[in-house]
Amino acid sequence: MAVPVSRYPSATWKPITGTSRTAVQKDILCLHTAVGYLTSTWAYFNRSDVGVYSHFVVGGPWGTDAGKGLDGVVWQLADTDYRAAANLNGNYRIISVETADNAARPIQPWTPAQCEALSQLMADANRLDGIPLVAIPDSKPGRRGIAWHRLGCDPYRVDGGELWSSSPGKDCPTQARIDQIPGLIARARAIVSGQPEEDVMTDAQMAELKAYINERIRTYVSYAVSAISGLSSNSVFAVKGDLRDRLANADDEAALADLKAEVDALQASVDKLLPAPPDPTRASAGVPSGQARSDAEA
Repeated sequence: MAVPVSRYPSATWKPITGTSRTAVQKDILCLHTAVGYLTSTWAYFNRSDVGVYSHFVVGGPWGTDAGKGLDGVVWQLADTDYRAAANLNGNYRIISVETADNAARPIQPWTPAQCEALSQLMADANRLDGIPLVAIPDSKPGRRGIAWHRLGCDPYRVDGGELWSSSPGKDCPTQARIDQIPGLIARARAIVSGQPEEDVMTDAQMAELKAYINERIRTYVSYAVSAISGLSSNSVFAVKGDLRDRLANADDEAALADLKAEVDALQASVDKLLPAPPDPTRASAGVPSGQARSDAEA
């Protein structure tokens, strides 16, 4: 009788030999970069003398993968009910994903096809294995969510964090790819919620929204808080500081949407307190300028 296999629907089943039959805890989906290609990484992991492998490998357009339509193609190498061997002391609770790259420094960012494939894997991990769609901050035991290999590599590993590699200085999957992870998680959340892809904000749209919020904080918040709440200047600065800290740390649409709603509410309150704008038909008839408060004065 065939043994049931736990597979992710976004991946093609292409198993390697010699994989573990020890159960995995399924706390984390961890992203890696292979310093290699889909086909060559699969062949390397399939060697009996290697002893390391991941659950998944995502293809790219480089090297031996080039011209073969493998960019964004996902191969599942091992059953996700059992441990892989890509995260050293974290193997007992991690589902691991290797990704093809240009195999040379600097490692290039994930392609759009790879990004979509990774988001689909994240969505599968959430729906099938209950892995939260949040970025974890370190490799400490008990963390649950989306991770990247560097979190468990010295010297990046925090005190009390699990060691995920015996190679000091490993920065896998490199900063260029780590910077893409918040967007991948946001896309995965949209997939799970059924939101159409075109409704997911691009990086440029996120930056534009942050700029809008920052401008509203600068031009409206001080006046709004002091005029409406009667707070001291120290309290005003504290509120501004809190909003700016939250803006700096907002890495997804939901957090930005909450901030936008908050500053827009402040703006609306300010607008109610401001005098009506001057009538341009009266300005030429000698009506003194400056009777209405401008945005720049707020």
